[in-house]
Amino acid sequence: MSDLVRRDHAGPMEPNGHQAPFTNGAPVMRMQVEDSIDLRELIDVLRRNKRLILAVTFAFVLATLIIVQRQLPQYRAEGVFRLKDERQALTGQLVGPGVEQMLGRTADPLLSEIEVLRSRAVIGGVVERFGLRLQPQTRGVTPAIFQDVEVASDAAPDTIQISFEESGVIARSRAGEERSGYGQPLYISGVRFTVPVRPDHDEATFEIVPAVTAAERLLENLVTRPVDRTDVVRVQYTSSSAEFSQAIVNATLEAFHDASTRNAAQQSHRPRSFIEELLACTDI
Repeated sequence: MSDLVRRDHAGPMEPNGHQAPFTNGAPVMRMQVEDSIDLRELIDVLRRNKRLILAVTFAFVLATLIIVQRQLPQYRAEGVFRLKDERQALTGQLVGPGVEQMLGRTADPLLSEIEVLRSRAVIGGVVERFGLRLQPQTRGVTPAIFQDVEVASDAAPDTIQISFEESGVIARSRAGEERSGYGQPLYISGVRFTVPVRPDHDEATFEIVPAVTAAERLLENLVTRPVDRTDVVRVQYTSSSAEFSQAIVNATLEAFHDASTRNAAQQSHRPRSFIEELLACTDI
């Protein structure tokens, strides 16, 4: 008589003490769904839409070329100036740190000089020097095509149409029509200018604007930036003409130097007189 042995058909015990599910001895299969891309199918899709893909690519390339061609080259000129004590130089070392402390000096001198550079006195001088009240309205044209530009202080706002012919220059405005040869001055609507050579443009439109407007437009492209941890300020101007940008920077720095010298001379008079009176009172 054989021994009867009880067979437990339940699954094996798991480590957590729970009984594993019954599997009839077969391994548990877990199905995983994987995403895959058929390369041949992708190539077929590209082939079927190749005309559309080529058309879109061509449109993007064409648009990029048009944008690049319409963009004018921009030239940036740069100059620097260094903060120096003009007052001390003019007063013969009478104005020193001690006197400055006694008189009271709480403003940042570097920022103060930047404000002087961008002031109406300095920028207005540059506007007058280059006749910048005569503003170009034609794309790609700059005042650099002119020489010896002068705008009368009482010149009224007006529009001047200028044609550059082989024989010379023709200007038209509300005041009438004027002609001149290249290298010869032309007068119209209170404006005097000379076109030295025939430019690349066949015609251009210029507008006479108020001095305030001309100064604002000049300041839009004039950047003044102090250099960190130094007493140096960078002055930059950007336009579509390299020569004009450099001329504006040089003229701005020159006008700033003249204005700083005048201001220093005026400001040094008061402390110099004060110090001389103080020395006279102590001289017994």
